[in-house]
Amino acid sequence: MFAQPQRVHRAVEQHGQIMPGLLPSSGINVRDPVAKVGPEFALDLINVITTESGLSTRYGYAGWAWDLPGNLSVPTIMSYYPAIATPSGVISHSLRIPSTLEIPDVVVNGQLFACTNNNIYDITAGGGGPWVGLTDGAVTSDYWTWRNFQNAAGSFLLACNYEGGYYAYGAGGFSDGFSDGFATLSTGFAHIMEGDNIGQITGIDPDLFVFLMVWKRRLWFVEKNSTRSWYLPVEQITGQASLFDFGTHFRHGGYLVALVNWTLDGGEGIDDYLVAVGSEGDIVIFKGYDPDSAAEDPNAFSLHGIWYVGPLPAGRRQVDLTGGDVWILSVRGLTPLSKLVQGSAANSDPVGGLSDLVNPLISRYMKASNRSQEWYIKVLPREEMAVVGLPRVVVREGVSQLALRWAHGAWSKLADLPILSYTNHSDLIFGGGDPTMRGDAAGRVYLMFSNQQDNAAGKEEGANRSSIRCRVVPAYNGFGAPGLLKSYPMVRPMFLAQIVPQGTIKILTDYVAPEWKSVPTLPVVAVGIWDTDLWDVGEWGGPPYPIRRWLGTVGAGFAATAQFDYIAIGGLTLASIDWWVKGGGPL
Repeated sequence: MFAQPQRVHRAVEQHGQIMPGLLPSSGINVRDPVAKVGPEFALDLINVITTESGLSTRYGYAGWAWDLPGNLSVPTIMSYYPAIATPSGVISHSLRIPSTLEIPDVVVNGQLFACTNNNIYDITAGGGGPWVGLTDGAVTSDYWTWRNFQNAAGSFLLACNYEGGYYAYGAGGFSDGFSDGFATLSTGFAHIMEGDNIGQITGIDPDLFVFLMVWKRRLWFVEKNSTRSWYLPVEQITGQASLFDFGTHFRHGGYLVALVNWTLDGGEGIDDYLVAVGSEGDIVIFKGYDPDSAAEDPNAFSLHGIWYVGPLPAGRRQVDLTGGDVWILSVRGLTPLSKLVQGSAANSDPVGGLSDLVNPLISRYMKASNRSQEWYIKVLPREEMAVVGLPRVVVREGVSQLALRWAHGAWSKLADLPILSYTNHSDLIFGGGDPTMRGDAAGRVYLMFSNQQDNAAGKEEGANRSSIRCRVVPAYNGFGAPGLLKSYPMVRPMFLAQIVPQGTIKILTDYVAPEWKSVPTLPVVAVGIWDTDLWDVGEWGGPPYPIRRWLGTVGAGFAATAQFDYIAIGGLTLASIDWWVKGGGPL
């Protein structure tokens, strides 16, 4: 039992002073105890990302294609971009006219395909259809792995279905170098079959293929429910398949999930390594140049090493390439292969010491939903961002993805995005809708991060667009005197904005956690209500304009932070936070 104090020290009011609060531009930190989180971090960031100007509201999305057959989710979007295609793109964010908030002009070259309703649909032109299926009706899953592949015969879009099946697509003279099995390629996706004819696979039924990739100019495939892989002759998309089994290297058992090409300098000069990822977390790396020559030349194809990351979630979207590294999503969180092979992943130092800031959150989510194939890691170069997609059971709490802005090394949470998948198409990003996240996302594909509002009017007129809900909660700050009681009568955020944001401020003291709900609900408190208390009501046009006013708040404690909940348009930036602090004494 604690002894009762003999004397009580009452706080003595002192003159207040203006103290700047460090903007949490290093992103969220869920690794450290709340009282130990540095002032450069945030306890929560929702729908804001770090930029060179401060914390900016993410951009929104607009309808691209809708009423796809079945009105289901779209978990895969495939991009076909042959050599003859001219660049696609959208005008930059800074060139938009803020008074209209409409989608800018978009140029889509090549072709874009949505996978839903157990079929594939060409959505290049967008709109509402009519939609015609491009497969033979044998498809049983809407999850695919795919890639573009070009050789002397033409430009191809090659794809494997998660439940099995190898398909090929091409246009404009694609079938000139083939016959028989490729005769239908100009009108749809050809279902590649087993056989000895040109355009077929010999040695294995390709309906067992569930994954494909390219290593050393060869196509490699993963066989369903096995540890076996198959590869084709150099630069061929059909022909004699050869077997390589990784099973003896999977010390923890499980099946082969994916194969990845990893380019690095492993001490012997720059080379491409073949990385095999097992479902139970074994990472097997091979080096060499030709598996067919391994019997004659031990250096032609040999084991480089075996590492372990812990069990992976279901599906085959847990691996992606970025910045010359391979990122792997498992129960440990997000692990870069470069750190794993150096032995530092065990010391919580993945992604240059960045992903360990959110790995406890990923691990917590994954314990409850590790069997979901909705987990994914996806790099979005145009946004300078990598996103970790979360399954629906987590999304129901409001968070759609975790996002790393790699130029600044800062993590945020993205919310209110009804997206189950992303695809890069030249300089564009498209998202496959998921009706379980929002009911009207059924059978839809969106143009992502293209507009200043969510669900903005794009190809579809009359969209029910909405402003973007944001939350910023900086780390706690003792303001130079953590042992003294202080009051916090006013806070002054400064925004760079075209339209005045609306929201609330709530003072949190002495390491109380932010609201558990992930999505801001406005209004939430009776103090510091923007556009009702001290801020004017109105719209700002033209370039971002500085907006800063002192806002009355209520709170007293040894350390404090503020929970900012606001709605805004994409590009609005929180540039600084000032505090009016009135000091006292110890109690």
